[in-house]
Amino acid sequence: MEPLELDRQQLVDTIAKLELQKRILAAVVRVLLAMLRASGFTLAGERLPEGDAKSGILRAITSATLYPPLAVILRIVRLEPGRYHAWNSRASSLACGLDDRSSCPRTSPSQLTPTEVADMKDMVLSPEKRHMSLRILAMHAQRIGKVFASATTWGKLVRERGWPRPRKRIHPFIRANLPSACVHRQPTRYGISM
Repeated sequence: MEPLELDRQQLVDTIAKLELQKRILAAVVRVLLAMLRASGFTLAGERLPEGDAKSGILRAITSATLYPPLAVILRIVRLEPGRYHAWNSRASSLACGLDDRSSCPRTSPSQLTPTEVADMKDMVLSPEKRHMSLRILAMHAQRIGKVFASATTWGKLVRERGWPRPRKRIHPFIRANLPSACVHRQPTRYGISM
């Protein structure tokens, strides 16, 4: 009776191990299928610009991490941990989605927002502020609380975007006329007039 009980326990342990392996393999297959659907039947090497594809991969990885460790899944799908965590943080923030963009101001706090760039353009092109240099304009914008950027950044944006500064003459060009009483004297031999 004792050997029969031992065999039954071994069978139960084997079934439990096989069940765990089945769950792990199912999770890995789900992740691989999500990768295949999103990337056009390649497992690595290409960027995924669409946010829907990235969110599908994130969902598959999240459901798969119940059994194998996250590092194992990321190694299988050849996704770098840094990229995975960046996708996760961008997916959780409501300001920026997962679609590829040049940059997101929420993730780079020192980057200028489009509103700040528009304010800079208005100030640079304003005829009322034409007398200010870019350095003074940058300090003025900081004082009034509109744009907090250095004069170098202002100059860089003016050059890159081709914003022409309004340069009108404040004073008209005045040409001095010779006085009518001026007598032209002839120079002498040594350059002294007599």
